[in-house]
Amino acid sequence: MAGNLTNQMYNNKGIEAVINNIDGNSTKDDFTKEVGNLVQELDEGLAWIDSLPRRERGVGYIKLQDKLKLKKGEFLKLVNDAIEDKQEKPPSDFNELRKWQKRKRREPLIPDFLGTGLTLFAADGGTGKSSVCYEIAEAITTGGKFADQFQAKQGKVLVFQLDEGDDEADMKWEIMLLKPDASRIRIEWSFNKTDIPELLKLIEELKPDLVIFDSLFTIAGGQISPKDAEFALFLYRLKRISTTKQVAIIMTHHTRKKENEKPELTANDIFGTVYLKNASTDVWGYWKEIGERGETIYSLKSFKSRGNTMQVGQTYLFEGSEEDQRVHFLRMKGLDCTLQELNTHRERIGTY
Repeated sequence: MAGNLTNQMYNNKGIEAVINNIDGNSTKDDFTKEVGNLVQELDEGLAWIDSLPRRERGVGYIKLQDKLKLKKGEFLKLVNDAIEDKQEKPPSDFNELRKWQKRKRREPLIPDFLGTGLTLFAADGGTGKSSVCYEIAEAITTGGKFADQFQAKQGKVLVFQLDEGDDEADMKWEIMLLKPDASRIRIEWSFNKTDIPELLKLIEELKPDLVIFDSLFTIAGGQISPKDAEFALFLYRLKRISTTKQVAIIMTHHTRKKENEKPELTANDIFGTVYLKNASTDVWGYWKEIGERGETIYSLKSFKSRGNTMQVGQTYLFEGSEEDQRVHFLRMKGLDCTLQELNTHRERIGTY
């Protein structure tokens, strides 16, 4: 029975031997220790890869998989298990749970919109993801409002712009009349999924409150395969960085070929495999459609919200301007009140 289960999950002789020995000389504790050692070896192996020169790190990943004696599918499963294992688990005791919840609550960078953690921002090509990210960066560096409504807390922003060249980005900034606080923003034009040491160095140097990657698809080399172990490891490590460094990370991403012709996105329209969504704290879908008056309406919907900054299923509606390529908040879908009125209601309820 144990052997059959092993073949379904791993098809690996080393792990199979561990499981088969449970009924023999080994105990459950021995099995748990053996499995736990794999995750520990994964972390130690990643530290070893970081010490290598940049051009050798890709080979290092192959060697690490070899060292762990895992096939590619097994290696990916180990990474996905490690992602889930590293997520902080709430205590069972009620009093300790309440303390844990209060400690876990962090001030969002943009209340009701963007919190600390890893945010996957998915949309079709040409929808304006990059422009939205520039607006978010502008609001945070100046301590202003995103989309005229969402008040941002002032901070620093690090942008990895990989989808646009500097000339293309400069033209967009001119059209948008973009005016971030130049002393609080830094733009990098290259990044590879093995460049974690360089990322950590920049974070240590700049101490950004927000890091933007535009886009994941480009970082992955123009393709994301379910068998891409390097990409899964990259997301696993980004997740840990967002947690340990208390930094918000936005990753723009592309969508797959839609299941229907409606402009509205679903979670299944996001390109990638399960580890992509598992690694993310929040997942946004973003699309545009034409309104009743012929205006362009942009919708941003929350598909996942572990940070509780937005409610799952909540949709914000924005009106887009073709002239300045900016968005302007209209309302929350399904609610007639403005964001300010909603916050006023919340304050009243809190007072009562």
